[in-house]
Amino acid sequence: FSALDPLFTKIKSDLVQRPEDFKSWYELEVPEETDVPSSNRTEKLAPLHKLCFIRIFRPDRCYNAAKLLVSNVMGEQFTQPPILDYERMYALSSNSSPILFILSPGADPQAEIQKLGESHGFTYPNKFRFVALGQGQGPLALQ
Repeated sequence: FSALDPLFTKIKSDLVQRPEDFKSWYELEVPEETDVPSSNRTEKLAPLHKLCFIRIFRPDRCYNAAKLLVSNVMGEQFTQPPILDYERMYALSSNSSPILFILSPGADPQAEIQKLGESHGFTYPNKFRFVALGQGQGPLALQ
């Protein structure tokens, strides 16, 4: 820990001498938004060092801490999902270069894609069908 930065040596001694401050910090709902406790209030961890500290003591908050670091250092635009232009994607596709969506949990573009299909004459069930490739739906998708 102390090999990373001399300030970590100070934090290590603070942790041993003032465990109640660190316990209070540890129990915070969003500790990544608060400075790590230190006996010298003018010494603050650099953002990347703070992320390392959070990774060690509160790994459950690491994703949010990393998102906050990127937002603060690089800008909010790097933490926001891109706005998808389905019409443009369709224009770039062809029968030999289809559109394939690989979704993350919580993403559901079905309504937008259905609207795009309808605007181009692809209606359910003749030319447009949604098939999720989970839970044994593979054979249905092959049809």
